[in-house]
Amino acid sequence: MRRPLLFFLFALSAGILTACYTNWPRWAVPAAVTALVAAVLYRSKKRSAARFYDRLFQLTAVLAAVFFIFGFVSTDHLQQKTSALAPYYEETVCCSGVVKSCAVKGDAMQLQVVVTRAATCDEALAAAPAVRERVLVRYDCAELAAGMDLVGRQVFFQGSCEEPAGPKSRGAFDYRRYLKSRGIRAIVSVNPYRMQAGPVKDAPLHLLAETKGRFLSFAKEYLGESSFGLFSGLLLGEKGFLQDDMKEEFETNGIAHVLAVSGLHVGLVYRALFALLGKKRSPGRCLIVLLFVYLYAAFCGFSLSVLRAAFMITLHQAAFYLRRRYDTVSAASLTALLFLCTNPFRLFDSGFQLSFAAAYAIGIALPWAENRILTVSDEKKSDLLYYLGTLCLPALLIQAAMLPLVLFHFMRWSLLSLLLNPLAILLAGLILPFGLLFFAVFLSGLQGLSVVFPLAAAGPLKAFCGALQTLSTVSYDAGTAWHLAGPVCAPPLCGLLLYYALFFWFFSETRCILRRKAKTKELCAVLLSLVVCACGVPWLLGITEDPLPYSYGRAPVTFLDVGQGDCTHLSFGSVNVLVDGGGTRSGNIAEATVAPYLLKNGVSGLELCIVTHPDLDHSKGLAQLSQQMKIRTLAFPYWCEGDPSLAEFAADEILFLKEGDLLSLGSRRHPAELRVLSPGPRDPAEGNDGSLVLRLETEAFSVLLTGDAGGLTESRLIHTYGKALQADVLKLGHHGSDSSTSAAFLYEVVPSFGVISCGRNNSYGHPSPGVIDLLQKNSIIYGRTDRSGSLSLRCKRGSLTIEDPAKETIWHIRQNSHNPSSIPSAP
Repeated sequence: MRRPLLFFLFALSAGILTACYTNWPRWAVPAAVTALVAAVLYRSKKRSAARFYDRLFQLTAVLAAVFFIFGFVSTDHLQQKTSALAPYYEETVCCSGVVKSCAVKGDAMQLQVVVTRAATCDEALAAAPAVRERVLVRYDCAELAAGMDLVGRQVFFQGSCEEPAGPKSRGAFDYRRYLKSRGIRAIVSVNPYRMQAGPVKDAPLHLLAETKGRFLSFAKEYLGESSFGLFSGLLLGEKGFLQDDMKEEFETNGIAHVLAVSGLHVGLVYRALFALLGKKRSPGRCLIVLLFVYLYAAFCGFSLSVLRAAFMITLHQAAFYLRRRYDTVSAASLTALLFLCTNPFRLFDSGFQLSFAAAYAIGIALPWAENRILTVSDEKKSDLLYYLGTLCLPALLIQAAMLPLVLFHFMRWSLLSLLLNPLAILLAGLILPFGLLFFAVFLSGLQGLSVVFPLAAAGPLKAFCGALQTLSTVSYDAGTAWHLAGPVCAPPLCGLLLYYALFFWFFSETRCILRRKAKTKELCAVLLSLVVCACGVPWLLGITEDPLPYSYGRAPVTFLDVGQGDCTHLSFGSVNVLVDGGGTRSGNIAEATVAPYLLKNGVSGLELCIVTHPDLDHSKGLAQLSQQMKIRTLAFPYWCEGDPSLAEFAADEILFLKEGDLLSLGSRRHPAELRVLSPGPRDPAEGNDGSLVLRLETEAFSVLLTGDAGGLTESRLIHTYGKALQADVLKLGHHGSDSSTSAAFLYEVVPSFGVISCGRNNSYGHPSPGVIDLLQKNSIIYGRTDRSGSLSLRCKRGSLTIEDPAKETIWHIRQNSHNPSSIPSAP
């Protein structure tokens, strides 16, 4: 095998994924892999003589098995590992430790602190047992100098401790796993009066942070607010100073990557340093360049993409002086192996994935592109064609390699990004050298002698930052006006993996050799294997629900976590329905939660949205969503007709529903109906008891959605329908309040599972302890969105399950013998 490191990386990644997504026993996987490798080795030894290539194959197989087992065992160990601060979750904790980094996030700062002691407020901190754990501290202070001065110091602080939140819905950003990739398992929120700085414990780190803080303050003074935000993001990756509207423009235009310090920035710094020191390579010059590259990486906070580029540059220099051939793919594979061996959860980090996708595109696709450019330009005998090709084709290939991942993680697309990226990279390439010159002026102390030097360095910086900002603003306005940019659906996971398998296979040397030798059978066999692996492996591991590359595997019913509110997504084939949409007085719940969930699951438009009643926590999210996403039909209770607040909603058609109405949602193969049970003409036409009560009926299950209906509505439903109210799943009324879900109502519905949609630590006290006791006394299993996140109802091979987004908890439901036709007609 020519590139065994790539094969080892696949084996290690497979071990990590197996540990994360399967529930196999800890001992079973290593034992099975060991037995399999032993069988392969025994068979190869028995079949052939001990030739060199046989020995090499055996060694490769053994090492691949070792990497797989290591990935599985290390990931499983880290998953089982709990935080030393776990006993203090949801409590106030006192800690001491050393600050390792500081980042500005809006009006606060995020400090990474290695905690050495932790105790409750009633305990003496000095007597507490010693611990060593990295903790994220949300420090309610936006003073840059004060935050940077804390880095490297011992600190004593007191604040509320909590566990990082997991994904709120299927496919949503997993903040808990993101922090695990940085070795963090606990968060402590601290106000400025509860933080006390102690002596410096890490002098080099403190000096570095203090210098960075003084430089940023110096740059802000000369560049101005707007240019400084852009400059700090471009040079040091500090995006916290960037204005929100500017950040939105860059993200929508698809050029936000220039604001995250990456391999592009490190490469430009590397070339600029070599240009300053002279083209002739010597060990001394190379050591100086590498020293400055790693110093730059330290100033940028040692982000994954920066470390990847710095380490690959080191390997390139080592290969040059050892007179070995440098292979980009092998260097990237070795770097990825080191990163994943130290922390397996980095595999799920979007920055890690994008950085290595670009590196592999350069190593695999770029040689093919250079060959094609040279061949075509020689055939046409055109130097201009050669220069244009070398300028445009590599950039297009790298964008083609990164685009699916960008869509998968960020769900944004701009057609103009194909033109903007080369221009944005060109301007970034001009800003970086002048930024380094500006930094050199700061370090030299020339600003103390005369203002001429800082102004001379700041002038070009402001001009280039202004040009980049203007380019982004004009493109954003044009893209929005011409509908060339905006949110899009994320590709399905299997489709994403299939794309990359085919992309890199097309540019691989193996395909070119097989094609040149006209080995059609081998080509077809490899192609079929890639398709099967890309689609079948995620399905077998349980990462995705459907192996088809175009399928999202949506659950038919999902109760979304929208905080203190209600939102239920019904999906049957191409028909997607939203019942309520959450909402708060401040903030945009549609933009923050509902729309990302829908786009992640392949829903770009809704056939029907139903507002059970116009309370803020049910309706505002749908009003906001209707301004962002196409909605064909909006439905309200009949008594809302003529309400002026309906002007906030945008839809092709508006319906007003009442008791007895029937909505068909499914297809002929999978029929589904939504029956309206309340309100009727004689029911209260206002307040919670005017909520729509809906019953979803399918061949496999039934769900009762009660909105905020109270005891009065429940009594009428019992009187009208009786035992015909039976349902497999009940969405408890009014977020589990004691004004709903009476004992008599539960007796008639007899649900196997109850869903409580409420916000974490809400001020209303939902759900009521009395309702929880009632559910427990009736042996009704229940789930809460404030604790589990969104809850998805699935039907697999005739059995019903409800699961949380991370599949950490799966409830198996016994079905009631319901008969959809038993619901009588409206009186």
